[in-house]
Amino acid sequence: MYCRNCGREIPTEANFCPDCGSSIAEVRTQSGNYSATATIATGAFAIVASMFLERTIALIGIPFGIFAIISGIKLLKTPLLKKALLGMTFGLLAVIFGVIFIIQWGVQIKTLNELSAKVEKNFSLVLPEREPDYALLYFDRYDDASFWANEYHFDLNDSEYEALLDQNLGWHLYENNSVAKHFSHFLGIEKGDYTCIDNNQEGLLVSDFEKREEFNYWALILDHENRILIIYEIWK
Repeated sequence: MYCRNCGREIPTEANFCPDCGSSIAEVRTQSGNYSATATIATGAFAIVASMFLERTIALIGIPFGIFAIISGIKLLKTPLLKKALLGMTFGLLAVIFGVIFIIQWGVQIKTLNELSAKVEKNFSLVLPEREPDYALLYFDRYDDASFWANEYHFDLNDSEYEALLDQNLGWHLYENNSVAKHFSHFLGIEKGDYTCIDNNQEGLLVSDFEKREEFNYWALILDHENRILIIYEIWK
């Protein structure tokens, strides 16, 4: 055994270091450095997993975070207090971010599950019986917008594309719909060969929407060239 302070070898039966006088109780906790380092590493992995990795792997961050907290508690009454607190802090943050992630994930699933019912209610249109190929929900947006927006894309195969056209919902030229153009341009849609429908039955203008404290606007845009159905759910 070696003294942590002076590095000299200490007899196993000694209570104090014969060179510097350090207590052997303190010296023996040197072996706990491994536990403290492992706690910090576990907590760091947990927070990275919870914040940055894919969904399934991110959920691993929560149990690892809890493990880091428990491991840190065991080290609180040792001279490794600072390292224990650091590992516990990482673990706690991992659990918090993991819980936030689960809540957001639940909102995503609920939103996607309700999409078909909302579209059918607003437009009497039957969507393909599957999840969108792409979805961008409101808490993923960083634009400084005065409204919330969800965006969904369906990459249509031939039968799905024909099924939408056969429903004969009165698709009209996208270029003639100033409201759909206003919101979709803001959200980043590019120019193309589009037709669209929306739920603006009152014939409101963009200025009318901007004046309202609350609204719920839907626009379905059909990209004929690429056979993509783009759905915007916009509210305030």
